[in-house]
Amino acid sequence: MLTRIQVTRHAVETRVKGSTKPSLSDQNVILVIVVGGMNGIEVLEAQEALSESGRADVEVFLGGTTFLTPADMLDKESGPSRWEI
Repeated sequence: MLTRIQVTRHAVETRVKGSTKPSLSDQNVILVIVVGGMNGIEVLEAQEALSESGRADVEVFLGGTTFLTPADMLDKESGPSRWEI
């Protein structure tokens, strides 16, 4: 895990070498935050995409405001029931 000093040093070294912005392909850690919730299918798709990328050195961290179950998804799709007022 990189400390703040290592991240800053990397940013400075990158600029000195002439590159102004690191490429996504240069990253070993990817953090994905989903606002509004995520479900199991999205987690599986992220795992699939990572395995298809062929990059064993990459770590992906997924997070979200909520983790939606199938029942949650059904409730969201069907809208509020007539019993909820």
